[in-house]
Amino acid sequence: SVLLQLTQKLEGKIKPFADRMMLIYLQLFSLRNASLHVEAFMAVGALANGCESEFEKYLPHLLPFLTAGLRNWEEHEVCFAAVGVVGDVC
Repeated sequence: SVLLQLTQKLEGKIKPFADRMMLIYLQLFSLRNASLHVEAFMAVGALANGCESEFEKYLPHLLPFLTAGLRNWEEHEVCFAAVGVVGDVC
């Protein structure tokens, strides 16, 4: 959540750190923790907003986790956060 807040405040200035941040977020998705996934999805959404069109390069790596989040209707917070990322990416 600290990275989320920094990303929102710095907006486009976050681009030089985006690769490392995205790697961390992708690693977090491999852990089985719904609240962690919610935070990671929100941070990814903020990163997408900050990187704008340059975020496209992360989509092939994010897509399996995003699809799993959208299908996770049992954990409605995760599904809701994944829907938010779709909006941010669009």
